[in-house]
Amino acid sequence: MLFADKLCPPVVTSHSTLAPKKSEYRQGQTVTVTCDQGYVVNIQGVQTLSTEYVTTCQVTGEWAPDNACELVDCGIPDIPEDDILYLVGTDTPHTKYGDQIQFNCSSKYYTLEGDDTYSCSASGEWVSGSGQSQIPKCTPVCGMREKDLSSTGRILGGQDANLGEIPWHLLIKEPSRGGASLINDRWAVTAAHVVENLGNTQLELYGGLVDGRTTKDRFSDVVVMNSEKIIIHPSFSKETPVSGRTDFDNDIALIRFTSRVNLGPNLLPICLPEANRALVTNEQGTVSGWGKTEARRDPSKLQERSRMLKYAHIAVKSLDQCRDTPTIEGNQHVRFTDNMFCAGADGKDSCQRDSGGPFVTPYLSTGGPYYLAGIVSWGPPCEERKYRGYYTKVANYIDWIKETIDSEENS
Repeated sequence: MLFADKLCPPVVTSHSTLAPKKSEYRQGQTVTVTCDQGYVVNIQGVQTLSTEYVTTCQVTGEWAPDNACELVDCGIPDIPEDDILYLVGTDTPHTKYGDQIQFNCSSKYYTLEGDDTYSCSASGEWVSGSGQSQIPKCTPVCGMREKDLSSTGRILGGQDANLGEIPWHLLIKEPSRGGASLINDRWAVTAAHVVENLGNTQLELYGGLVDGRTTKDRFSDVVVMNSEKIIIHPSFSKETPVSGRTDFDNDIALIRFTSRVNLGPNLLPICLPEANRALVTNEQGTVSGWGKTEARRDPSKLQERSRMLKYAHIAVKSLDQCRDTPTIEGNQHVRFTDNMFCAGADGKDSCQRDSGGPFVTPYLSTGGPYYLAGIVSWGPPCEERKYRGYYTKVANYIDWIKETIDSEENS
């Protein structure tokens, strides 16, 4: 007795369609199974990126293969293990097609750069409403203070800073005293001549303080940052000794920390200016530092260093004034270049041991955001009281700073 071959049904698996479409199929006939929108082929328990496959009707009336079409699973997005960017809500988010997740930053000292809400797309990627597939980043809030403190301007001729008033200013104590500016939670910028002879020496930088004698052991709020790498601008001309230098062109260096620092009300980064931003004559800014200052008992004399962080509001000088550079040993003029500017005010100036510290605009008490316009570089001896310091023009180095940081972070 002969038995007729069994017919295959017009459905292979749910959430799919067949082509060609018929009411029934006979042995040996093949069809293409196409998964519905948001579904993909699962082969032996493994989700693939394919949305279709070919199957054949068997003599038993069954289709082979008969892979299932299942909802796309985007998985939990790859979030950096720094506890800054996090997913809002449950610890186990729904990750299937059509599900949504929301990102946020764990600290008010960071801002979310990008969209906050993403949906699991049919392609298996998390995509935002604006079409972005790259997850957002938390970037440090820059150039802002916990609160803007009102102050009136008197470093040389300066006044003591309050804790948190200049939260981006870092102190270098050894091997020589100087300053630096925090520009994000992993990097600082300083003057090249401050660090030019350190080589691979690990450098300690102190933040979150205004008293230069403060130590980590005595005050828990002080943050000690250890350097992992010091990168001096490649065009900086290394000369020794510093006291006899006549060329401070490209006086800038980057410092990478061994680990990310915890930002807080007393430790926040300064914003970088726009590339090649021009400074205007008489533009006001604020310079700060722990360098030489007037002796308390006799203001006509200078003490070697200030215990307290001081700051002063000063103004950018004209190019003609800046080009009239002072002389040093042997009556040699220090070279002035387009990578510099000079600034000062009557009775106010940066001084020795302020090197590497920040000159920010606009001047403090006007309200942020504040920008790092200059780095204390060089000037005539403070004893001469010419009140005109020279600064590295940071706007000329924005591309170098960003390219260097990107290269190091991605290496």
